Amino acid sequence: MDEGSNEPANEHRERRIDVASALLLSVATVLAAWSAFQSAKWSGEQATAYAQASSLRQESVRASTLAGQQVIIDVTVFEQIVDAFAVGDRRLENFYRDRVREEFKPALEAWIAEAREDIESAPSTPFAMDEYELASALKSEDLQEQAESRFQDALDNNQRSDNYVLLAVLFASVLLFAGLAPKSRTYAIQVAMISLATVVLIVGIGFLLAFPKTF
Repeated sequence: MDEGSNEPANEHRERRIDVASALLLSVATVLAAWSAFQSAKWSGEQATAYAQASSLRQESVRASTLAGQQVIIDVTVFEQIVDAFAVGDRRLENFYRDRVREEFKPALEAWIAEAREDIESAPSTPFAMDEYELASALKSEDLQEQAESRFQDALDNNQRSDNYVLLAVLFASVLLFAGLAPKSRTYAIQVAMISLATVVLIVGIGFLLAFPKTF
């Protein structure tokens, strides 16, 4: 009598364990696959950001090199102007002043004006004045900042990829616990396995909702 009454109850318990196990396995499988997909996508974003950072750094170096070359040209012309002024050769002075780079002219003219007014209080050279600006130098600085920003993006994307790998491992543990639960002969152990799998799944879903996503 008792054994007959226990069989339906046991079957009902087993059915519930099987249903819970199947549900957990289904959800965890999908979420593990999604986590793997996100990890791969963020790895791609990381590679792109690294490549862009490298390209920006190269452009920054080229712009910095150009700025250095322009400074050398400006210094050379300025020295010729000063030498011509020192010997009183106005014609030669004007010759070099007419050939000054357009970018250098504002600083040079401002320095000459100050030097004529008070040579002792004037800056030692035009290159120490606020008017002396090189577009190539500013471009180099801007490109360097962009490169650093993209490099940081690459580091962030790498961490995001790693986070999704860990999340996939977490969902894999759900598969393990949910898959082992029906195989146990003790109902208490089955419930414990299902409960553990459920808790881990909920924690994983919480992380999944919090993590950034890319498509």
